[in-house]
Amino acid sequence: AVVQGRWVLTLDEEVEDGAAGRVILAEESLSLVDLASASRLRNRRVAQDVAEWLDVARRPEGVAPEVWEGRVRDAVLSGVPGAGPLDIDPSEDPTDGVLAFGAVALVSAALFGVATSAVLGPAIYDAAYAIPY
Repeated sequence: AVVQGRWVLTLDEEVEDGAAGRVILAEESLSLVDLASASRLRNRRVAQDVAEWLDVARRPEGVAPEVWEGRVRDAVLSGVPGAGPLDIDPSEDPTDGVLAFGAVALVSAALFGVATSAVLGPAIYDAAYAIPY
């Protein structure tokens, strides 16, 4: 996922020799986090990717990992359907079972036909073409 954002930097007054001032305040705004906070983000996978990125790359120094994880979960994942900690991704395609059942039914019907013709075939053939004495 692409995370778009913007930085707003507040600088000190210029220091002597024309050098730029130092940064006294830096504010970061991330568009996907803003969407998630407003409960407008509906893509579960994007929300999970943003939460993972925030947890790994944007955790501030001095904040305990558990506290930061809770903040990220509240800000990003709480309003996205299907992104909760107990929601599980489906592990298989639901049509796989139908395909397997159809294949087993087809093979079973073919084997039944072959077995039936092997057992009943000679009796039917003999009865149909028997020469009366």
